[in-house]
Amino acid sequence: MTFSEDFAPLEGDQDLDLEPSYPVVFRVELTPKVQGIAIALVGLVGAFFLYQRLVQPVAQTKQDAELRIADKTAQLESQQASIENVEEIKAELDEAIQQRVGIYSLLGDADSLDTLLLDINQQVKASNAGIDDAIASGDLRGCLKSRS
Repeated sequence: MTFSEDFAPLEGDQDLDLEPSYPVVFRVELTPKVQGIAIALVGLVGAFFLYQRLVQPVAQTKQDAELRIADKTAQLESQQASIENVEEIKAELDEAIQQRVGIYSLLGDADSLDTLLLDINQQVKASNAGIDDAIASGDLRGCLKSRS
């Protein structure tokens, strides 16, 4: 058994302080809730700072590299298209050369060119003979009517 006399009596008007005391900074008591909010804010500011200093420059570099890759890819496609165009142009050039060779074969060689010039000269003289006769007779209108 215990008796109430075994306990030490309380001295004076001391009340039992059941709430713990927290430090006070700038007249704000730093309770665990306030400390948690402050730590979260410091963490957010730190994360933003690290993002600005470390992540954003790397992201910008990556974006620039992707733009350069896209530009180089477009240049490569353009060059491939020009290569295909060059092949088409070469085929057209070969065809034009073959046509020219065919036309030159119709004209003949240097020896037959002299005879060609003589033939053309004879035809011009023959056509001028009719004009000379018309001029000599004074009937230029008759000559023109007979030709048309």
